[in-house]
Amino acid sequence: MLTIRTLGKFQIRNEEHIVNEEEIRSPKMINLLAYLILHRNQTLTFYDMADALWQEEETGNPAGALKNLMYRLRVLLKKNFGEEDFILTDHGSYRWNPRQEVAVDAEQFEQMFESAKQKTISEGEAIRKLKAALALYQGDFMTKVADMHWVMTLNTYYHSLYLNCVRYLCEYYVSTEKFEELEQLCSQALQWESLDEELYCYLIRALAGKIKLVPPWKFMRMPVGRCSSSLEFVDCQN
Repeated sequence: MLTIRTLGKFQIRNEEHIVNEEEIRSPKMINLLAYLILHRNQTLTFYDMADALWQEEETGNPAGALKNLMYRLRVLLKKNFGEEDFILTDHGSYRWNPRQEVAVDAEQFEQMFESAKQKTISEGEAIRKLKAALALYQGDFMTKVADMHWVMTLNTYYHSLYLNCVRYLCEYYVSTEKFEELEQLCSQALQWESLDEELYCYLIRALAGKIKLVPPWKFMRMPVGRCSSSLEFVDCQN
């Protein structure tokens, strides 16, 4: 089985070999490989591939360029992961070989989060699953090719999912009065989303809980937003 990392720096590995995005070098090849794997249950036409790879870019011979990229990608995969066929071709269309199993971190992240939200599991199990989901989020989706349209859509989706996952875990930490863990979680999440109002409110709750202060929203409002001539404020009580 191949394990694919798409959250943060791109990586593909099995039990014997690891190939990082620095070794692949070509952003186009990373884009092609990720697109094939993430759409592995579909048969992709030349037009699907060309749109994912070049968008509005001018290319004199897209068919030839795609053929060259496919050749280089097959060489890379066989060199590191064996002689089997990873990419199937049929009458000008392409698809990932369904016999080549893959595990994708972004998909596992989403599945783990959905599992954590099930009402049938215990509080402790929900916290464990939320922490496991967040551990998979090592950065934004496919940062090496972040300007591609199909990547932008998924990046927005997974980033939103990450923030929702953080908020779920924050609520558990508040209800169980685990203020140290709450502070650490908020501080880490704010590195990815520095303007999120709710995260600052949770952080204030954590600090207040740790030092047994009167809830800070009784006497303060916190400025949020970009530095400008006018600041917005958020009521942390809500």
